[in-house]
Amino acid sequence: MKLGLCVLFALLGVAASADMYYEFVVKWQMGYPNGIWRNIITINDQFPGPPIIVNVGDTVTVNVTNRLFSEVMTIHWHGILNTYAAWADGSQGVTQSPILPGGTWIYHWKAEEAGTYWYHSHIAAQYTDGLYGAIVINDPNDRYKGRYDEDRIIMIADWSLYDTTIGVTWRQYSFTDGAANVPIAGTLINGKGKQWDCTTACRKCNQTSMTYIPVTAGKTYRLRVLNVAGETGWFSFSIPSHQMTLINSGGVDVAETTVGTIDVGLGVRVDLLLTANQPPDNYWIQARVGGETLLPIPPFFNIQPLLGQDGLAVLYYDTVTPAPPVAAPAAVLPDPFINNQMVNDLIPLNPPTVADPTVTFWYNITLPPPSWIRGPFLVNGVVFEHFHVPLIWQILAGVRGSLQSLVYDVNLNDDVRFIIQDQGPFNMSHPMHLHGYKYMVLGSGRGRYDPNVPLKTVPWLTDSLTMYAGGWAVIQIHASNPGPWLFHCHNDYHFLWGLGMVLSVEPDGVKNWFPPTSDFPLYDDYPAMLPRPCPSATTILASPAPVNAPVWAVLCTVLMLCVLLL
Repeated sequence: MKLGLCVLFALLGVAASADMYYEFVVKWQMGYPNGIWRNIITINDQFPGPPIIVNVGDTVTVNVTNRLFSEVMTIHWHGILNTYAAWADGSQGVTQSPILPGGTWIYHWKAEEAGTYWYHSHIAAQYTDGLYGAIVINDPNDRYKGRYDEDRIIMIADWSLYDTTIGVTWRQYSFTDGAANVPIAGTLINGKGKQWDCTTACRKCNQTSMTYIPVTAGKTYRLRVLNVAGETGWFSFSIPSHQMTLINSGGVDVAETTVGTIDVGLGVRVDLLLTANQPPDNYWIQARVGGETLLPIPPFFNIQPLLGQDGLAVLYYDTVTPAPPVAAPAAVLPDPFINNQMVNDLIPLNPPTVADPTVTFWYNITLPPPSWIRGPFLVNGVVFEHFHVPLIWQILAGVRGSLQSLVYDVNLNDDVRFIIQDQGPFNMSHPMHLHGYKYMVLGSGRGRYDPNVPLKTVPWLTDSLTMYAGGWAVIQIHASNPGPWLFHCHNDYHFLWGLGMVLSVEPDGVKNWFPPTSDFPLYDDYPAMLPRPCPSATTILASPAPVNAPVWAVLCTVLMLCVLLL
């Protein structure tokens, strides 16, 4: 009987869902991803962490043990919807309390939609030290399944010579003091990077190989490319001499586009088909650093030279000896599919319906001088701070509206539109990530938002969008997933500097689905780390339309730039 059912499921193309169980042990270790020894965070002694590979419909359980000595942690499942399960989102201070050193936390979530996703810490800058990994959700009925032979996961991350967590963890509780960036020194691909010249190193150095990815001539591969950087706006990804076909972005199948190079924004994932149809050899995999900023003077410049070395790995045909290619990396990348061109060109194969918005919020981003050196950012004139008492518990206790005016309540099934404006006067590209949803990108551009500009009727769907520096974007969701959801810049330092807010969907209904199980850790189960008074309930008002930066701010910035340039 059981055999007959299995055969029937196979014939129908239906896969029975499974319970997938993982154990993660997180700790500090010493490593040398780009040759220089330093502290790194490992999961199960792996750097980056092990991939989670499941099928649509599976229930995933991850038992996390924190062995980071003196640091708290959480894990966020980036791109996983957690429908009616916000408690599994992993947002410290919003949906859970942190995992204490020596403590454990059990996450349960459902693999709802096929695609490429990732997980990472959501405290301080821990994921930039290695607390991240890939998630692949396969669909037995994947429309592309017959067109490729194997998967290849390619995770691209920026990297520093010093661990970034020490010195900034405490700032998670004090954003108004800002946070000093740790300079980027290179780019890693699958945990390895272009090697440091040990003859010039002033610290312990050990030459190791870069990442080598094998292919077999004639086979086609689904490259799952993830930008898991901490602050690099985008990476221009290419494999010279090879063309690729873009088929999916962030778990959304899109109209196929042939590319030689594609810019992958921070937090974004793209799936590309590559056929190994070139003469067997070693070929560079290139991840060119990208980003931009906009200043009062000069009007525009590319900050790529300030962000660190480009990433290099090697794609090698398995009939040759793997080695760095003889030819130098390509100086000019072919056929660019540049950042934000996606907004205009990507068309979902199953486009969503755009309804008239029920409620519209402005999301005004300001970094006035002299705070652009260390922060903080202002969102609608306010700095976002994490909540000492997890917000989800405050909602259960009857708190409504806003803390620091940055919790926006909406009703279930509202159509919520955000108009995001980078107001400056010091502008940078911001990768905006919304938890719990894929949002529709109705438009994006440089400069000030013009309400007369027509918006898209067939929008791109994503959970992460890298905006133009000094630009705008209009996004929209249908608020069908209740709970408090972070909406923040995924540049880790920008978020540390206060660039975030919370969209709270149907707060009155939280009590109907939370807590999920009797063994879910409660706020009272851990001691208060930094005692603070519990804020009182307030009422949120729609945020104001953007205003021009004050003249004094612009003049101050110009003066500081003149001093720096002189």
